[in-house]
Amino acid sequence: MQNTEIDQIVIIGSGNVATHYALALANAGVSITQIVGRKAKGVKSLAKRIGCNYTTDFKQIEGSAGMYLLAINDDAIARVIERFPYKNKIMVHTAASVDASVFGSKTNHYGVMYPLQSLSKDIPIDFNSVPLLVEGNTEELTDSLITLAGKMTNKVQYADGNMRLSAHVSAVFVNNFVNHLWALAQQLAVENGVDPRLFEPLMAETARKALLNPAEMVQTGPALRGDYKTIERHMNLIESPQLKNIYKSLTDSIINMYNTDDAL
Repeated sequence: MQNTEIDQIVIIGSGNVATHYALALANAGVSITQIVGRKAKGVKSLAKRIGCNYTTDFKQIEGSAGMYLLAINDDAIARVIERFPYKNKIMVHTAASVDASVFGSKTNHYGVMYPLQSLSKDIPIDFNSVPLLVEGNTEELTDSLITLAGKMTNKVQYADGNMRLSAHVSAVFVNNFVNHLWALAQQLAVENGVDPRLFEPLMAETARKALLNPAEMVQTGPALRGDYKTIERHMNLIESPQLKNIYKSLTDSIINMYNTDDAL
């Protein structure tokens, strides 16, 4: 395969990731020829936004596209590949935790374009700021995917399967776990009669400082100070055993990172 420009794409999927990829590619001037998916309403809606054809019948997938992008749930990728009606087309998925070799039985031209961002189809985002981690199974395809990704964002990086999985684990800490902690904090505040909106400036400042500095350098709080009296009072206030365990685990982690005991 020669390094060629990919200019016509069929997108398989109509959910969060598929929606943002379709919009970003269309905005970059790349032709989306068809949207494919199981749910007629979602597929039709996305196709209408892009101005392209759509189908819910895998037998009706267009066969002349330059690339087939699977923007679907990780656990559905292997099943969709099995149903795909063509051989040796360029096929790419968007998952971090699924190795590119999953395509091996269907094609000799495959890769990954993983977006390192939390995407919700009803929430607009500046895709130009979204990092795309890219891998092709050949040097030529990697170059083609990097060129394609560069039309969508100015943050493109090559990443093999191990690098993507490592990035995804870190992303779970950065996004999913932090958001869950915010949700727990808001629930705890409400339970104790505190308006959770009071924490909005603190949330914003915490994120701002972590973006401007190494997060390790801007840590604050009783665990960092070795303030065990305050920690004990907090533990006594928290009634939920699950929340107590989370508080203790994170407190112990901070103490271990900063060797708080040695500083006392």
